[in-house]
Amino acid sequence: MQRIQYIDRLKGLAIILVVMGHVFGFKQPDDGLNTFIYTFHMPLFMFLSGLVISAPPRFCKILKKWRRFLVPFLVVGFACTFYRRLTIESFFCESSKGGYWYLWVLAVFYLLLWVYRFVGRGKKGVVLDILLFGIIYISFKLIVRAFNILGEHDILSLNYCVGMYPFFMLGYFVRKYQLLDYLRKYTVVFSIAVVVFIGAFVAIKYYGFNLGRINKLAGLAMLIVLIYLFSAREHSSLFVENQLGHVGRYSLEVYIFHYFFLYNLNVSSVQLWAMSTHNGLIELMFLAVVSVTIVYLSMCVGWIFHQEKWLQRIVYGG
Repeated sequence: MQRIQYIDRLKGLAIILVVMGHVFGFKQPDDGLNTFIYTFHMPLFMFLSGLVISAPPRFCKILKKWRRFLVPFLVVGFACTFYRRLTIESFFCESSKGGYWYLWVLAVFYLLLWVYRFVGRGKKGVVLDILLFGIIYISFKLIVRAFNILGEHDILSLNYCVGMYPFFMLGYFVRKYQLLDYLRKYTVVFSIAVVVFIGAFVAIKYYGFNLGRINKLAGLAMLIVLIYLFSAREHSSLFVENQLGHVGRYSLEVYIFHYFFLYNLNVSSVQLWAMSTHNGLIELMFLAVVSVTIVYLSMCVGWIFHQEKWLQRIVYGG
């Protein structure tokens, strides 16, 4: 099956932004650049995860996907937990799972996709899809509310499920109903999305509107902008675009291994100097260099584990 170039490139952009957000967010979480990144980088990842699904998986494929998601989630997640001198209990009890929540949540979403196997296309299919989505999404929210009332730990990362499920399913629905054709045809949607994102970002950053709906609106608007721009350049081959595609094909490796470099990162003094210049370009260049270095180092570690089949099975589940 031929890979779709713009999807790989978007994955590459998304994982670089993830690393940039972590590098900068750990040091200066309230910065405008970090706010910008966090409005859409994980929604973009989730959307792309749904977009590559051509049909709801059979149960045997779900099991294979679970192995692909949960083996690195547990093996690398545990290794990173021990590396940070934390406990396994803390890994399971915290919602973020030491940063590895994405793999767990994706496994949950794939399992829930199974119920969509019984939904066809056409008008009835659209109605049933929306109905199923609504039932599952509301169920997530009700369970989260119940957990909050009981004061329980978010062991199942349900807060992330609530936040990311709409974007994952949007990607799936866009693929199923070929909605990208409409986006390319009606360019006014792109223009509206640009305006909406700017408005939502200003509301979040400068007026403190950190409501879930506004954050989702900003994420959705930027998704439309990026999908439109990247899909229009599907057949281009600039150096930067090719590198983004290369990184995108190794996005799993970057995601699971970059934390080991991140927790050893000690760039506070240089970063403080960059911030003291009050020059956003210098700050951005510093952040980009550090983040891209971590990305490629993580890819190298991932490549090493791929060289031996037994290591590949242990780390990646196959």
